[in-house]
Amino acid sequence: MGGGVEEGCDLVLMVLDPSYESIRLSEKISELAEKPGSLCILFINRADKIGTQLMMETVDKNHILTSVPSNSEVFLAGFEGEELKVELPEIESVADFLISGIHFEIEKEDNCK
Repeated sequence: MGGGVEEGCDLVLMVLDPSYESIRLSEKISELAEKPGSLCILFINRADKIGTQLMMETVDKNHILTSVPSNSEVFLAGFEGEELKVELPEIESVADFLISGIHFEIEKEDNCK
């Protein structure tokens, strides 16, 4: 985000990999996204139970929508540029959240931190 793009955003959806770099990037993006009426939602990507637990301890867990586990079928589809034909409940929850429009009704004073 930059060049004023953040001014027109009321929702930032960020994918976090279980890494130090991803955590630092989330901090920078949350700073850009902070404004009244905006919401920052995170989902943890490719994390096992330990990775998910560590991420939940590091970022504001109130902003985490879901944690998508590492999956070899998803990895192969992405690596080969193929359509994703795997159904994961965690991915469905993200799609349901976006389709529902509920993020427009959520008002938070605290954004990602």
